Amino acid sequence: MSAELPAANRAHHVWDITEVVREIMKQNASDLETLAHCARVSRGLSEPALEVLWEVQHCLDKVLGLLRSSFKKVPCGINRFGLSHHDLVLCDAITDEEWARMLRYARLVRVFVSGEERVDGLAATVLAWRLNGQPLFPNLKQLTWTGSIEGSAMLPLLFSPMLRNVSLSLVTNERPSHNTSAMPPASEYVCGTALAILHSRAPNVIGIELWTSASLCTVDRIVNFRYLSSLNMGPVDDPGAVLELCRSLPRLTELTLDIAYYIGVKPRPTHSQLPETLLYCLRRLTLSGPPGIVVSFVEAVHAPFLHLLDLKFEAVMDLWKRCLEVILARFGASLRNFTAGLEDGREVDNCSFHDWFSSLYNMRGLRQVSIESLYETSLNIVPQDLEDMASAWPQLRFLGLPSSVEDDGSSAFPITALQSLAANCPRLRRLAIPLPHHAPLVGLTLPPVSASQTYLKEICILSGRWPQEMREKCIAYLRLLFPCANTVLMNEEFGDMDDDW
Repeated sequence: MSAELPAANRAHHVWDITEVVREIMKQNASDLETLAHCARVSRGLSEPALEVLWEVQHCLDKVLGLLRSSFKKVPCGINRFGLSHHDLVLCDAITDEEWARMLRYARLVRVFVSGEERVDGLAATVLAWRLNGQPLFPNLKQLTWTGSIEGSAMLPLLFSPMLRNVSLSLVTNERPSHNTSAMPPASEYVCGTALAILHSRAPNVIGIELWTSASLCTVDRIVNFRYLSSLNMGPVDDPGAVLELCRSLPRLTELTLDIAYYIGVKPRPTHSQLPETLLYCLRRLTLSGPPGIVVSFVEAVHAPFLHLLDLKFEAVMDLWKRCLEVILARFGASLRNFTAGLEDGREVDNCSFHDWFSSLYNMRGLRQVSIESLYETSLNIVPQDLEDMASAWPQLRFLGLPSSVEDDGSSAFPITALQSLAANCPRLRRLAIPLPHHAPLVGLTLPPVSASQTYLKEICILSGRWPQEMREKCIAYLRLLFPCANTVLMNEEFGDMDDDW
């Protein structure tokens, strides 16, 4: 009979509680080496450590690598990123011992993201035969698959009944050709087939993301997912078909749509042809694409409880103003988060922020506002704009402002103009702004601060640099306005991109 260990050498009783051990392992998910040691050191730590180690898999290498007697990695060229990639090929019969071991670990996988690896159709058939109709990862909840339709034979083996979120991007390896007929490309039919198989295996999916033009052969399959709450599609040719689809999804709360700029022979629907659509459950809407089509889509949607709206299209002033009028009329009472992404446009040249976006001030319930300038687009922000924002949105939590137009990289508004935000936005937590002008701080002492705000946690300066002799003084002034905020200077943290050219 073995002697009992002294009390000082015994492990604390907390390590006998499975839930506590599992949580400790999750907190150390990024430390793979330590988790591997834990998996080997004791039975009590092994299972929780293995659960974390195998929870997320980014390719099939590790799983099929357990079948080392039957699968080999064979180099097969260079991928589109200039990196070598390989095929996983079957070289011998699968042994029962290795198969049982592989199945044990496969049950631990909850999230799978495909890599550049490929499994040929015959090898996938052998795996399907051994699985006898069961999925490779029976407990998989989230699947992201990106690959060619020629290499999609493994995809159905990943459709677990437990799946809740699926992202599919199926493309062809063939050289693209001009489509002169109304027939959808092969990738659309393959996508429709994948959705049909998915529904037969996992009908309770709640989130779908698709690389698709939303052809009828694809849209008809999506309708079957009655529990779908999140849909992400693009680049879509016919937004009208998407609106018709959304009518048939009674639980849809989140829609993300990228509308294609160029299509083949099929004509675009006009605004009058887009069906007026009531989406009662919709809470989040994200749109990007040609300006006129995006605005027409917004005009066609009726969503009385919409909370978040994210729009990205070319900076065309009359279309943005028209869009904002519709937003105010349709969603003004419910909207809480608004993001506008202005892409390059011929009309943006030292334009006034007030002229473009002042109608937003009528939506006083906004909590998050972000106006993003993409590429070279910029708007002129003056101190009065900051005062208007602070007065209009007293419940603001996050504010993001677009890039400046000044030659020296600073904004048109001085750093002292931020006082209005400190005084009138007590709940503001994060601020992302272009470089405020330092001119008011030139002198021996800092100007007085009439109000400060302690809720703000981060000020992110998106562009530009203060003169070296003014840097510390500017940061000191921001600290007076927002004592609890950390100031992040993006050009210093990540380097100035212009310096590399």
